[in-house]
Amino acid sequence: MRHLISRIGPCTLLIRDKARWFDTLVNGVVSQQISSRAASAIVGRLRQTSGSSSMVTQSGIETTDDAVLRSMGLSRAKIASLRDLCLRLADGRLNFDLLTDASDYEAIKMLDDVRGIGAWTAQMALMFALGRMDILPATDIGVQRGIMRAYQLVAMPSPSTVQRIAAERGWSPYSSIACWYLWCVAEPEGNALW
Repeated sequence: MRHLISRIGPCTLLIRDKARWFDTLVNGVVSQQISSRAASAIVGRLRQTSGSSSMVTQSGIETTDDAVLRSMGLSRAKIASLRDLCLRLADGRLNFDLLTDASDYEAIKMLDDVRGIGAWTAQMALMFALGRMDILPATDIGVQRGIMRAYQLVAMPSPSTVQRIAAERGWSPYSSIACWYLWCVAEPEGNALW
């Protein structure tokens, strides 16, 4: 990692304050299986609907009709995920204060219970909302592409290879920072969502 750090410079991993955690989770749901550019455009429209240029709000999602959300580019499955997220926050099944004190495993489990939030989205939330420094999203294409480029591999590494490389190179307890550098290598233009 030393050569990446010297080439890229100091890590500017953005940890969001609690007021932006909902926005972070929405980013995670929206960005699943689509390009960063498309996700950024959809999130921008959701922010406008929420009356803000900087974050999506729970009330913005709750008060927007499904047809309007569809017209913004959201699939039915992602709308269902966002509705479930709002419902769980409203009825207390998901509580941001509890996430703060939970272990990484417990926090991922709590988030994984939300429809459409799987391990990857939960890991992104732990990194960018909760500021957890030892998260390794081994299935992330950007991390895999970054490893391929940084270590001059001929093919994309599998998740198990990502885990092996991280262990061999001693990324823990700063795996999140290592991933940030790998994303910089994978997408030099930057990731607008995170």
